[in-house]
Amino acid sequence: MVLEPNNDVRSVTVEEQYGEERYEALLEVLRDEAQAEKITAMALIANVTIPESFSPAVSSGIRIHVEEKDFKTENKLSARLLYVPYQLYKTKEDNQVHIQLHDPIPVGLACEIFK
Repeated sequence: MVLEPNNDVRSVTVEEQYGEERYEALLEVLRDEAQAEKITAMALIANVTIPESFSPAVSSGIRIHVEEKDFKTENKLSARLLYVPYQLYKTKEDNQVHIQLHDPIPVGLACEIFK
């Protein structure tokens, strides 16, 4: 999802079907739009395996990558990742799939879109 300068929100898609290639294609589209000043913020959500270095409760997770053009730390643009570990399970009582979310893991990083 992206935020445009007029405060409209829209989704961005690419044709690529495969995980890593799709993510990279989305990053490329977002970089182009940021350079052309078509967007002021973005959020990219992906289903991932959380790196062991973050000591997640479980390795399955959702990664939320957020950047905003005007968010500055010491006059440098900054980005945030948020990993949300999760588990899917079924109970004996019903056949529904349930989800258990674990504590999110926030991570700061240099901007990849708004450079």
